Amino acid sequence: MTFPYVHGIVDGINKKKKLGDNMISIGYFSIIGMLSHVIFIYIAWTALQGINVEPFVRKNKITEARIILIFIAIVIGTGVSRFVLDIIQWSQDLIYLF
Repeated sequence: MTFPYVHGIVDGINKKKKLGDNMISIGYFSIIGMLSHVIFIYIAWTALQGINVEPFVRKNKITEARIILIFIAIVIGTGVSRFVLDIIQWSQDLIYLF
């Protein structure tokens, strides 16, 4: 004698557990993504400090030049981070190929 109501509850609990596990992995990937962006933006900012931009800056416009360098660092760092995160995601998705 089986109790369909009990089996339905157990199946629902198992589905919720799997959904919760999936949400945790999404949360971990979000944290990794944020940290990756910040780290690569910092690396890009550090690399841009090695470029002499003084010949291209007008007098008394140092603040504006630094803001542009910050934006360039954000663009470069975000692009490199997105590339690395895509490679990681694609390598994890390879299991679905086989």
